[in-house]
Amino acid sequence: MIEQAGIRRGMRVLEIGSGGYNAALLAEIVGPDGRVTTLDIDADVIGRARRLLNATGYPHIEVVLGDGEFGHPASAPFDTVMVTVEAADIPPAWTGQLVEGGSLTVPLRIRGLTRSIGFTRAGDRLVSTSRELCGFVPMQGAGERPRLWVPLRGGKVRLRFDEEPCPADAEALGRAFEAGRAWTWTGSVLAGRLAGLVRAWDRDHRRGPGPRYTVHPAGTAVRPRGSSVVAKRHVEIVISWASG
Repeated sequence: MIEQAGIRRGMRVLEIGSGGYNAALLAEIVGPDGRVTTLDIDADVIGRARRLLNATGYPHIEVVLGDGEFGHPASAPFDTVMVTVEAADIPPAWTGQLVEGGSLTVPLRIRGLTRSIGFTRAGDRLVSTSRELCGFVPMQGAGERPRLWVPLRGGKVRLRFDEEPCPADAEALGRAFEAGRAWTWTGSVLAGRLAGLVRAWDRDHRRGPGPRYTVHPAGTAVRPRGSSVVAKRHVEIVISWASG
């Protein structure tokens, strides 16, 4: 994540999700001309981080108890914001507290997968520059978004959704189990279409740069041809592909 964020000497860095060790690494990179603020919602975590950073020669790191959903406006703006907890959304404070051209690195959960995505701020948008599959503990506080489970057949079957609002009609889905088996022959149309999509992915994307994520404030995204949009509470994420 430090590589994704492009941390350099003299930068002002906000770390959301503390512990102390990563903040010390950041302080070593930004040097005496930079500034590191590390923030966490858990008072025990923050107390331990402050104690250990003082003991190991990093008393100059700013250690803050607070809800990461809101960033830390008292020390903004930042050249980079690094989020070290899994997030289901991107709140306005993270973009708003970044300088123009600054970087946000966040383990973002989209459609059931968590990727550490590096973004660059371009006005009110964020444009991805890198992505890595990863796993993190989930966000707490105002930004907490529990996974949505829809129980069916008395809880014997559960469907999981990441996005809000939940797109499933649980009652209608439950009735489908009681309807009995039905057969409909499609011929080769759907199979041929699926095979075509697989061939297109293999030809155009397998060795390519991967998807690009562009984050817009909620309700403002324009959907280019060939892209898809994931709607979150605060933002809309446009996912597009470039050929390899």
